[in-house]
Amino acid sequence: MLVDSHCHLGDGAFADDRAEVVSRAWDAGVSRIVIIGESRDSTELGRSMARDDARIAFTAGVHPHDAHEWSDERAEWLRQVASDNGMVAIGEIGLDYHYDHSPRADQHRAFESQLSLARELGLPVVVHAREADDDIAAILRNHPAVSAVMHSFSSGLGLWRTALDLGHCISFSGMVTFKTIACWWKRMPLTWRRFPGGGSATNPPSCATWWSAWPRSGSSRSRTS
Repeated sequence: MLVDSHCHLGDGAFADDRAEVVSRAWDAGVSRIVIIGESRDSTELGRSMARDDARIAFTAGVHPHDAHEWSDERAEWLRQVASDNGMVAIGEIGLDYHYDHSPRADQHRAFESQLSLARELGLPVVVHAREADDDIAAILRNHPAVSAVMHSFSSGLGLWRTALDLGHCISFSGMVTFKTIACWWKRMPLTWRRFPGGGSATNPPSCATWWSAWPRSGSSRSRTS
């Protein structure tokens, strides 16, 4: 089964041809699409598309770029959205010290809060980590019961080992072709399942592990394997 595991169809770049993009994906053999909700607008769009097509699921979360927007109201909104059977994870969440669009204290608060919410709701998370390895690793250790996909991994050996020790999945995007990243791919245990995924709009095609079950109406939520 071919799953586009990280698809930013909520991006404005698809405003004029979103339906055509999805149609081409089905024609190319994609079986499932996970629309990443890195913002409220993209989440609601993914939610709507998932309701119209059982082959589509979505995530919801507050990206580190927008962490300054985290609030009790946003937490309640996430709880409400999570009641939808089409939602498979919280994300994209994490820390980004490269751009620092939000103050780091706000990034920490939003990341920790969403991990706690994921534990409460029994959902995995999609983690964005950029130039924040030590802090990401420390925070993940504080939430060992939460399963995660380390999205588009480009970090160092320390975070790599922490993620593996905690049983998380590691996703490689097209950056795995870069000489500085290729070494991590070569060290990936051969026993891991490798599923072609995606990264439309923001990343080259990915190779990612994802959820083995597809939660729909009447089914229980799955966890990362």
